[in-house]
Amino acid sequence: MSRILSPNEHTSYLSDLEAFLEGRQNGVLDKWSYVNDDKWENLVRAATNQNSSYYLTQIEQPVLFKRAGDISDHVEQCGGVSTLFVRGTGTGEKIVPLVGALNGKLQHVLLFDLSEEFTTKAREHIEHFRPDLTITEINFDFEAPGNGTRSNQNAFGMELGGTLFNISGPDFNQFPRDELKRRLTKFSSQFGKNTRNWALVTQHINPDSAAVVASYNDGPNHDFAINALELASQLPGTEEGLNLKDLFEHVPTCIDLGNGDRVIAHMAQPKFTGTREVTIGGKEFSLSDTFRNSTINSYLPSEQTFKTCAEEVGFVIHQTYYDEDKKIAIHLMEFDTRENVPEHEKNCDRCKPGQFKM
Repeated sequence: MSRILSPNEHTSYLSDLEAFLEGRQNGVLDKWSYVNDDKWENLVRAATNQNSSYYLTQIEQPVLFKRAGDISDHVEQCGGVSTLFVRGTGTGEKIVPLVGALNGKLQHVLLFDLSEEFTTKAREHIEHFRPDLTITEINFDFEAPGNGTRSNQNAFGMELGGTLFNISGPDFNQFPRDELKRRLTKFSSQFGKNTRNWALVTQHINPDSAAVVASYNDGPNHDFAINALELASQLPGTEEGLNLKDLFEHVPTCIDLGNGDRVIAHMAQPKFTGTREVTIGGKEFSLSDTFRNSTINSYLPSEQTFKTCAEEVGFVIHQTYYDEDKKIAIHLMEFDTRENVPEHEKNCDRCKPGQFKM
């Protein structure tokens, strides 16, 4: 269920809702979509289940199982890691192959997720295969300012399922490169000083627009996308019995931004015909059946856009693994914070980029 908004949040939400309903800004309700814990957890539960209809999960998991040994060998030959942290654990099935393969120096696993249910399930999955590891569950928003746990040893960070690319912004006509770089910088901030670190990130590339739209318009995705409109009923001065969400339907729309970048605009489209007068937060709004605006903008950068942004932040991409149809790319990246890199590593063949297919 949705938590109760504070008085300060009433003001902020109403301001964003006005910008949305008046068409002054698109994608502005993104942060309010996560207030309903049940809908968010249902969405993650559906997306991470290995039997999920979500196309990215179906494609990603076989690649991770097949390439876990390659990834582990590469990391171990480059010095190994003591700590593995996972940003957005889901239920943990996709973490297990790599945890099982990293059997060298690995001692500690950090599981980051808002949901205690998910971190507990992930811990249980890992303990079944690696009971020797110390596992810490951390339940907060790892993207929030100030949140983060910095490792003081060589670490391996994972952000699977396209989580890193849950990028939203106020303009579905332009890809927000700065926001992608901010998220990459936030990721890198969890690596400690004077350490050699690794990151594994899943990106969907060359997506079939129809398949992407279908996945966003199914079940929990559909229920989540415009749920921020429900919060209007909490505002003092909103007409009794109004559930704003009931006036709209979710219509995900794929927009080509050029250079391979795309955005899924989660459009809210009126169910009614003609006009509808509503009172929200003590303010009058006249809604028309011609209204179209997005509650959330989900950006899909091209592979080249991602690689460029990652390199600008300081990551070095070592390998990129693909599925047979090249629908996803799983990037193995290095983030080195050491002041002095040994000479023998500077010319190491393992550090040269390569590409592998499933």
